[in-house]
Amino acid sequence: MIGDPAVLERIAIEVGLPDEEVRQLLAGDHYAAEVREDEQLAASLAITAVPFFVVDRAIAASGAQPAELLRKLLDRAWAQRSALTTP
Repeated sequence: MIGDPAVLERIAIEVGLPDEEVRQLLAGDHYAAEVREDEQLAASLAITAVPFFVVDRAIAASGAQPAELLRKLLDRAWAQRSALTTP
């Protein structure tokens, strides 16, 4: 199960993360504040499922999406952001 620290440790080490750093992070709460912030953001955006994609904190898509739709989300966000910053 992905929430099992032993599984997370194995996967992290398999992809090349430093063994001892992985063990220390999994044993501690170094990033707890950041995780809580992410959870609060997800709740404020009414995110209830994964995957969930949020672009520029304004455009979202729920569920597995094809790459082309994600590209359209990025293009839309870029256009909106550019319209706000172009004189």
